[in-house]
This record gives sequence, C-alpha cells and structure tokens, in this order.
Amino acid sequence: MEDIYESFGVIRETFKLFKENTSYDNLPTNPVVFNSKELELENYTNLRDVMKEMNEVSRKLFIYGMIYESQNRVLQLLEDEFGMWQAKKYFEINALLPPLSKSEKRTEKEKENFIKVHFEKDHKQYSDLLSVEKYKLGIIKRVVSGLENYGFKLHSLKDYNIAASRSV
Repeated sequence: MEDIYESFGVIRETFKLFKENTSYDNLPTNPVVFNSKELELENYTNLRDVMKEMNEVSRKLFIYGMIYESQNRVLQLLEDEFGMWQAKKYFEINALLPPLSKSEKRTEKEKENFIKVHFEKDHKQYSDLLSVEKYKLGIIKRVVSGLENYGFKLHSLKDYNIAASRSV
C-alpha cells in the first residue's frame, strides 16, 4: 500500500498561469506540489489543532481553487489556438483538394482527417499538449475536491470535540 502513496500521494506538476492576451506558449509557468498528507490531521482530538487546520484549509482552498480556474482558462486557450490552427490548415488543404459540386459539402470529420494526415506531426503535438493540460486540470480538480472534503471533515471534528468536552 505504501507504493501507492509514494506514486500517487504527492503531485509535482508545472502549471501555466493564465494571462489575458497571452498565447499558450508565452504563458508563465509555476511548479505546484501537493502532498495528500495535508488532508490528514495527526491529532484530531485536540480542538486547537482542528481549529488551526480549519483556518489554514480556507487559504489552501483559495490557492488551489485559483490554480484550478487558471488551468481551466489555459486549457480553453489551447483549445482555441488549436481550433484556429485547424481552420488555417483546412484552408491550406482545401486549395489542394478536388472541387466538390455545389450540392456537396465536406463533413467536419473529413476536414479533420485531411488535416491529421497532411499535418500529422503538428496535429499530434497539439493533441498531446491538450491531453497533458486536461490531465493537469483533472489533477488539480481532485486536489480542490480533497481540500473541500477535508474542510467538511474538520468541521465535523470540531463539533465532535466540542460535544466530547461538554460531556466530560
């Protein structure tokens, strides 16, 4: 079981920071580290420790929530740039394709396949980047969700400790 914690318990990723009017390639990057041990409280019976954690989890939620929102925008920016790249490539390819009759139209799938075949290397590069950015979005979404659940847990621990201290 320890191998799972070593492999998946700590994330180390470099995230791009979204900036308005900046291309994907020119976005600044920041390394982000998150250790799942931050979602554990060593002494959950100490009300002071619980309250301290409750105070800190809000800040962490804010920070990782901002990373999540930024990553959402980064992914959208990359998807938009990819869409524009595809449109430009289609116009390049369209000039090489045999003309269709006025009643015929190329399907979106045909257009996409033409681009994939004629610009395979660039298309794969975009696809790989999109895959990586979607993966990072999923990771940071998990972190935010874990922190939210941890916050709920801390509130329950606070209530438990208060009730326990009153019953003594």
